[in-house]
Amino acid sequence: MAATASGSALSQEYIQDLLARDASREYGRVIDVVRRFERADRLEGRPMGAFRIQPSLSAGMAFDDNIFVSQSGRRSDGIGIGKAGMTATSTFSRHSLELFSNLEGGAYVRNSDQNYWLARTGANGRLDLTTDVSFDGQAFYGRLIEPRDSPDGVGGLKPTVFHVYVVSGGLNYSLGRFRFSGRGGFVRLRYEDVQGSTGIIDTGDRDFDEISGEGQVAYTYLANEQIYVRVRVGDRNYRLPVSFDGFERSSRSITALGGATFDLGGLIAGELRGGFQRYDIDDSRLGTVDSPIGDLTLSWNPTRDTTVTGVAGYDFVPSFADVSPGFRRMRASLRVAHDFSASVLALGRFIYEDRNYDRSTRREHLYGIDLGLIYRVDRGLFLEGQYLFRIQDGEGGSGGYRRNIVLLQARRVF
Repeated sequence: MAATASGSALSQEYIQDLLARDASREYGRVIDVVRRFERADRLEGRPMGAFRIQPSLSAGMAFDDNIFVSQSGRRSDGIGIGKAGMTATSTFSRHSLELFSNLEGGAYVRNSDQNYWLARTGANGRLDLTTDVSFDGQAFYGRLIEPRDSPDGVGGLKPTVFHVYVVSGGLNYSLGRFRFSGRGGFVRLRYEDVQGSTGIIDTGDRDFDEISGEGQVAYTYLANEQIYVRVRVGDRNYRLPVSFDGFERSSRSITALGGATFDLGGLIAGELRGGFQRYDIDDSRLGTVDSPIGDLTLSWNPTRDTTVTGVAGYDFVPSFADVSPGFRRMRASLRVAHDFSASVLALGRFIYEDRNYDRSTRREHLYGIDLGLIYRVDRGLFLEGQYLFRIQDGEGGSGGYRRNIVLLQARRVF
């Protein structure tokens, strides 16, 4: 994607859809049983002109034993959670268009000042100019909340709300086994002020606009495997040239990487990427950041009904924390999914993340375990249970915490 906000900023406090949470592409001949479980129950929706409309509803209850993600004086609460959404997908013989929108909310049992609501809406489309040339575009708006454990959190007494606007478009051209693409994008983030312990916290210095451009050349080998080279440039400008901590955080960035997908005899498949990042920050005290970037994804079917997926990576993430321009992140995850029958899917995942902040003694080690179970009651009707455990150790002024979340919900796709 040509323009994105940081992963931490676009996270949400509670993940409602286990299938969406583990959204990942399939590689080669290795089958992801989570995707297979989803495809087996995919409904066609309701026809309406040139579109098919698919509503969805979910409702449930969560329990969080550390709602403020604090190291001491932990406070627990129950949260009623609901979500309603709709997707409209075109049925054109050529071209494609998808429209989507959803609303989500959480109501706390004892801490009603933590209640929140989220909204997302957007569109994705593709215009086929010829059999070899196409144009695609995306637009997205979200009213979201910043996770309590975000590295950039401001420590407000209430959830920090922000608005994200994304527009991007690209041109794609195929020539035999080669595929050329160019993209441009725009991201705008706007934060709302939030109540703090001593008054209103002004978050205006965190608002930014970013324009980006990206080019890629890919070559298809074997059946559907690809080797590619990609270059992305970005220009991020904060609404306030000087932040409240006295730094000029606007920056120019460039990322260059090469990658390849592979399929090793149908047993193991995946993707390997590697390259280089550079961030030129306006403030000389934050300087220029050069960092390698890379990740490896491996997917394996030990049995017909089991998928094991491992991911390991390293990159640099811009941050608004202290006197640092950001952190160098090592991350790894291992997910095991098993389809016990046509009606029961179980998932387990272990995650690890290490954040080492430039020009700072701050460092964080995050460990997590996720367990989930999905039961298909009937076509399009699911009962889901999920358990999340997080523990973070902090150094150099960064706090640690432990957190357990249990979620039970019913989900209906029409």
